[in-house]
Amino acid sequence: MGMFAIPIMYFAGVELSDGVCLAVGIQTVQLSYSIWTHPGEVTWRETLPLLYIRLFFIPIGAVMLFFLQNYEPGLIKQVIGYVLLAALLVQFTFRPKPRESLGGGWTFLAGSTSGIMGGLVGMAGPPIVLWVHAHDWGAKKSRVFLWVNFLQNAPIIMAAYLLSFGVGAMWSFGLGVAMFAVGLPATKVGHWLGGKLSKRKLKFWAFGLLIVIALTSIGGPWAAEQMGMDIDMSDNDEVQVEDQVPTKDGEGNVGASGDEVEGVNEGR
Repeated sequence: MGMFAIPIMYFAGVELSDGVCLAVGIQTVQLSYSIWTHPGEVTWRETLPLLYIRLFFIPIGAVMLFFLQNYEPGLIKQVIGYVLLAALLVQFTFRPKPRESLGGGWTFLAGSTSGIMGGLVGMAGPPIVLWVHAHDWGAKKSRVFLWVNFLQNAPIIMAAYLLSFGVGAMWSFGLGVAMFAVGLPATKVGHWLGGKLSKRKLKFWAFGLLIVIALTSIGGPWAAEQMGMDIDMSDNDEVQVEDQVPTKDGEGNVGASGDEVEGVNEGR
């Protein structure tokens, strides 16, 4: 959800930190409902190694965001776009052979990058998704494992944002939780669509939309800057043309400019 919602909310004018908190609030309700309807698929002990790693790296991402928000909005949009595009490219190109378990190095890499991305732009999912797909688990266990991990992120992100951005972060989180009336029906619709559409089609359309969002994030600020430069140049040209408009002196003589008329009068 964060990969879709957070860039769109930021484009709409919502501060990045507030957008992350809103998304976390909505996800908390949606994920809790999803996990509740699929009991027994995953034991919490299985999620602890990744949780311990993210517990350290999510605050690092939050601190990075704290300093990033001092820069121009256009730069922040491009950062979001580059992070999203990199995540998509890695997911598209990295196709690990499923196995029963992964080494500690891969677990640390997935947990650390997920934590930094989650704290920085609220997109903790891609590294964990790759880690899960590298296991020979069934589809249902894979989904529930991801839901549990994403739900675990919520208190860590909110604690880090509370320390970095103050009480306003909690207001945004509370607003997201209060939107469960919209989020919960949307979750049911999403589960229904997920069962109707083939996995291949669903993945194709999701990837396509996310790529459009990423490229818009990267190229939008540059295009706006170029358009602004063109407008400024047009304004300067109009000012120069106005300076060269012919004028009339007191005797009705027409000159190219006031300076030329003054020169003619001095000649007389």
